[in-house]
Amino acid sequence: MQQIEWYGNPRGYNVTYTEVRSNISKSSIIEDHTANSYILENMEEFADYEIVMQAFNDVGSSAASPKAIERTRESGESFKHN
Repeated sequence: MQQIEWYGNPRGYNVTYTEVRSNISKSSIIEDHTANSYILENMEEFADYEIVMQAFNDVGSSAASPKAIERTRESGESFKHN
């Protein structure tokens, strides 16, 4: 998020990822607002996931990002998103 869009001090990000086939969602909270990558874990292998992010601070949360759709590899290898 660009500094001009801040309404208060940034605190982090909420990442929600939903396995498309089962429609099961999981969330991860990133408490580091300077993070530029994160590894999602405990995902099904060869599965499509919809991933959205929201920035948050003490005032509230931003609008959700556009959805990204990604597919995991075999053995449940994590998807790394930059």
